[in-house]
Amino acid sequence: MKSIPVFYTSKLVASSHSFSPSAGKPRLVVESWKKLGIPISILDPKPLTREEICTAHTRSYVDQILNCERDNGFENRLPEVAESLPYTTAAFVEAAREAVRNGQVAVAPVAGFHHAHHDYARGFCTFNGLVIAAQLLKQEGWVKKVGILDFDQHYGDGTVDIIRQRELKGWLSQYSAGAQYYSPGQAQDFLKRIPSLVEKFADCDILLYQAGADPHIYDPLGGWLTTEQLKVRDELVFISAKALGIPVAWNLAGGYQPDIRKVLDIHDNTLRTCWDVYGEALPKDYGIDIPTDPVSNKFSANVYEVFATLISEPGIKGLASTVFDPEILRLACIEKVRRDKQIVSDVKEFSLNFIAHRHPEWADELVSFWDEGIGFGWNVFVVDETPASLYERVTFRPYRFSGTALITLTPLPIRLPGFDCELHEEYAICRFNEHASPLTKAEEKIWGDLNELQSPPSWQNC
Repeated sequence: MKSIPVFYTSKLVASSHSFSPSAGKPRLVVESWKKLGIPISILDPKPLTREEICTAHTRSYVDQILNCERDNGFENRLPEVAESLPYTTAAFVEAAREAVRNGQVAVAPVAGFHHAHHDYARGFCTFNGLVIAAQLLKQEGWVKKVGILDFDQHYGDGTVDIIRQRELKGWLSQYSAGAQYYSPGQAQDFLKRIPSLVEKFADCDILLYQAGADPHIYDPLGGWLTTEQLKVRDELVFISAKALGIPVAWNLAGGYQPDIRKVLDIHDNTLRTCWDVYGEALPKDYGIDIPTDPVSNKFSANVYEVFATLISEPGIKGLASTVFDPEILRLACIEKVRRDKQIVSDVKEFSLNFIAHRHPEWADELVSFWDEGIGFGWNVFVVDETPASLYERVTFRPYRFSGTALITLTPLPIRLPGFDCELHEEYAICRFNEHASPLTKAEEKIWGDLNELQSPPSWQNC
């Protein structure tokens, strides 16, 4: 799988004026996911009709909720919430369809399902997207049997009620961990049981998985699993389901810690484990030859692998690559300059070839800006702007615009001004951010030395 399908639209986001952040959380989750460097495909779901929602609820209940004549799961009648609900449920239905279609996995970053009963709302849940998805997939001929694995902190009483009211037990089964687990002392036993719990759904055509964040030990409505244990939980679910050949559609559930960042970290981990299990690793040859420096064989293939991963990062509109030699702070001779330029040339060649291979649709718009100096060079690949407009906007600095990522091949402990940088032993990954923290005095000194060394008189006299 080259990317994880994520069903999301801003139309499913609402301000519920509630203790639960679930109505507004999807936007924050998707924004956080886009920063992880994991390939995701954002897909826009179409809203469900009232008839489709009625596959799990009474018509009078559905009409009263959507007409704002009855309290929703957030205990209010806000039109904003009512308008978002058909999209929230649709996102999960579409994720379930896609998981069956691709045979692996899909996700909807939504919550608010399992407490929704046949004809009333409860516990921040209004429409039961789990049962609605199961019903629609079966009616459409996608599946014959469906399993629901509910790892929210709380018992999925609404799901149980609808299964009983609609007499769905013969083909729709569910397991809710909230019925058994609630204490930190049970954590290890729970994790050991996950493969066998998943195996109980081996005869199902799809597994609907609620990856709850509220079992976290510091959640005010939870309290028995650590962040790492939640990550292991998700990993075990995905690994077990994949081994059994059961497609998985998953969603978010719960998560009430006051610091929303801590909740987002849990959801980030679920996506990470999902990608680790289902993601397609880039082939080691990337479909093209990996160059090596003919003079010093300076950089390992890992650097090119990092580059290849970075250019595939969602949201990146352009990418720059550069090389700094650690010896550049000392005046060097022409031979070293020639060697550095060869490294830069190798990086440029690889960059152009890789993008042409990975994104052939960009070919007509691919532009390379090239600035040769002592031991360094820039490549910038622009996919949505012309050179003229770039020059006008950024004053001959085409790599400095939102959506630019930069890989710097250097062991120098130096950040770039105006970028958020991750420093590694052999390279640094930097993303443009005009609000990035300022450079230290030591970093400013290094940049001053670099700028001074770039002028031809400085190195031609070495």
